[in-house]
Order: sequence, then C-alpha cells, then structure tokens
Amino acid sequence: MGLEYLFANQNIDIFLEVAAGISVIPDTDFHVDAAIGARFFF
Repeated sequence: MGLEYLFANQNIDIFLEVAAGISVIPDTDFHVDAAIGARFFF
C-alpha cells in the first residue's frame, strides 16, 4: 500500500510505501517493510 504526491508542473514526485510479509525459511516470521523516497522523471 502506498501514497504518492506528484507536484503540479514539475517532473518530481514523492512517495511512501508500506508492505507486510511472511518469512517461512528458516522459521515462520511476520514483518513489515516501509520506504519513503522521491522520483525525478526525465
């Protein structure tokens, strides 16, 4: 799941992402990953 904001009349956006996951090897575990960043479009 994520959010993205694209600036008007600019080639830049910013984003926030959150993802849930499950590891099964070597043991079962639940985890949450998150990221925040910016993108420049050519």
